[in-house]
Amino acid sequence: MRRMIKTATAAAVSLGLAATMGGCPSDCASGDPAALVGLAQKIADCRMLEITACEIQLASKIANEASEEIDTELTAEEAAAAVDFLKLNNVKCIEELEALFECAQVDPNCAQIPESLQTLIDERDKSTQ
Repeated sequence: MRRMIKTATAAAVSLGLAATMGGCPSDCASGDPAALVGLAQKIADCRMLEITACEIQLASKIANEASEEIDTELTAEEAAAAVDFLKLNNVKCIEELEALFECAQVDPNCAQIPESLQTLIDERDKSTQ
């Protein structure tokens, strides 16, 4: 969850740079900042349920490249799980995501974890044991 919030924050910074560019390439791995314009508009308009895994993956890639302090580059599978998380928790606005994060710090049951994300968490736990 913390990694996802970190990614969203880093993506917001990257979006500021990409705000005057347009278009989304079909290749998610391209890292073209212009592909983030749609993501920026969806976040600004509280349409986060429309965000695609490709947009999240590109934002994480650009944020990762923009700062040595940020380690947020997500795989396609992780980006898809992030989309599932937003949808399952009906997160439309960045403020709702922030509120969900704050609530989950006090009560982890505030956030619903989709199966796709739980699988990734379980796999990571197994690999660190």
